[in-house]
Amino acid sequence: MIKQALKHQQQGMTAIGWLIVLSVVAFFALIVMRMVPVVMTNLNVETALETLAEDEDVRSYSKKELRNRIQKRLDTYGVEVVTSKELIIELHKGGSRTLKMNYEHRVPFASNIFIVAVFEESVEI
Repeated sequence: MIKQALKHQQQGMTAIGWLIVLSVVAFFALIVMRMVPVVMTNLNVETALETLAEDEDVRSYSKKELRNRIQKRLDTYGVEVVTSKELIIELHKGGSRTLKMNYEHRVPFASNIFIVAVFEESVEI
């Protein structure tokens, strides 16, 4: 008799349970949709720095020329969040240099709530 009574109990999620699950899934889907362009922009900045470092004559470029070249590459990749003004050029002993780009990318999430991603890319030339 007890087994028969347990068979008739309702199983599964209620409408409120489904609503909560779908809300959580939608929340994380929105975050992913907002962050994909941010990550792609960072990949473009990283690629711009790496292609500049692979240039054969990069060691002979002045600071101004380095900034001009990186800006051209950023423009080519369609990067508007960061400019050559954020380029930091560090000189090392022996003549080597490190090019760094430190920037943050703010994406509106909802109303006045933003997602902030901070990036620090560097390459040695």
